Order: sequence, then structure tokens, then C-alpha cells
Amino acid sequence: MKITKAKLKQIIMEELSAVLSEEDSPMEILGVHDISDSRTLIDAVRALMDEGGIGDDNSRTIRDWLSRRLQKEPGEALRAELVALRDDLMRAGGDIDREGRTSYERGRQRRQHYRDEAEVSSAPTGRMTTLQSLGIGE
Repeated sequence: MKITKAKLKQIIMEELSAVLSEEDSPMEILGVHDISDSRTLIDAVRALMDEGGIGDDNSRTIRDWLSRRLQKEPGEALRAELVALRDDLMRAGGDIDREGRTSYERGRQRRQHYRDEAEVSSAPTGRMTTLQSLGIGE
């Protein structure tokens, strides 16, 4: 059976619209019309958390919105608020390790540890030859 380009395009568009209609929108979950403003997103998520209305199915979606907004946010104060809110959301959902840290906190601590180690250790001043790197020469 041959399928024309037009028929294939129609099938793809129907499937895409079906998938998109299944996904919850920010308006439905948070009760806001636009989450492009960080302050609006933060306030809406905080209000929903205070009400206890974030279920497991919505938690991941909201965390993804916070992460995407965090990447776009130029202001340091709002970035810090977004990070804290994302961590609070993960704690509320039980996404923590034995020490009570989220995966994002573990990553931040690990990166900070490497930065601290790099500052403390001194880099070799001279160049190493190939033989020295193999442990053969001086």
C-alpha cells in the first residue's frame, strides 16, 4: 500500500495534535496563562505547593519548567529563587538521597568540590615530555 506525502503529513499532524492535547498545559496545572515570566512561575508554583496540590504526575512537569526557566533567567536573585524552589519541590516529592540532598544539590556540591581542589592544588610549572608521561624519562 502506497501512502502519499499529503496522507503521511495528515497522519503525523493528527498524531501530534493528539499527543499535545494529552499533555497538561501550565494554565491547567498552575492556573496561570503565561509562565514566560520567572516571578509569575515562582509565585504560581509556591501557591500550588502551599495548597498541597502538586501530585507526582505534575511534579516532574513543573520541575522541567523550572529548569528551563532557570537556564533563561539572567537575574541572579531570581535564579537563586528558582534553584531553591526546584529543590523544595523535589524534597516535597521525596526525590532525595540518604543525606537529604536532591540530585541537583549533589551535582552542585560535587562541582564546588572540584573547584576547591583546583584552587588548592598547584599545577606543574614545566611541560611534561611524552616519555615523562609514560613514566620512562625524567
